[in-house]
Amino acid sequence: MTANIDPFNAALCCENFHQPASSSTLPTFVAHFAPSSASSIPVAKVQEYSDGTFHNYYPLGISLFFSPSSEDKQQRLLDRIDIYNPPSNSPPLARRRGGANTPWAGYSPPRFPIVFTFNSTSLTIPPSKPDEPPRIIPRPGELLVDGRTKAKDFVAHFGEPTKKGGKLGWVPLFLEWASVGLKAPDGSAVKLGVMLELNDPGPEGMQALSDEVKKKGVGGIWDQAAEWEWADLKLFPAQ
Repeated sequence: MTANIDPFNAALCCENFHQPASSSTLPTFVAHFAPSSASSIPVAKVQEYSDGTFHNYYPLGISLFFSPSSEDKQQRLLDRIDIYNPPSNSPPLARRRGGANTPWAGYSPPRFPIVFTFNSTSLTIPPSKPDEPPRIIPRPGELLVDGRTKAKDFVAHFGEPTKKGGKLGWVPLFLEWASVGLKAPDGSAVKLGVMLELNDPGPEGMQALSDEVKKKGVGGIWDQAAEWEWADLKLFPAQ
């Protein structure tokens, strides 16, 4: 991780959601992902679909998704930000098993680190049995994300996901948190939705498991996935 670069604060996404692509604030937001030496941000490659529009910034490793407004279907507003993490050993147009494009195809790595600063230094763990009370455990005040951050790191800081699934056809394993409480740069409390798609290393990735994991034994798919790095970080309005 590069220590002399200010991290991108994920809470900044919240103030930019529901803005049109023409908003004067979005270029400033996108500039957070550009190298500090850059004099301008690259032009987005726009892809139009019936359910929304993507503004893809391939050199910055991000994509902005605009979906139709509930009040005016002709107007499209920022509904999601994707940050991609292409593996260093992956060709630019790598494909998943099954033939589907990987989510990071054509993207450069984003500017790291990405920081999630929490508005609470504790996590509430749901009870494992109906007659047990929830547990409250401490957690660090922030999570710094780089290209090597693993699924288990997100769970340790965010708690158990609201939803998880994948591995059906070309759909990757994913973890989703409907609402993560964060502290914005101005100190205010905000909430952000987070979805994490994981980079399945395939059979060859089993060779790279840590000695600690090998000693414990390799369990089911979610036990294995705890050691996987992230591939796509989707940030959206809290639900």
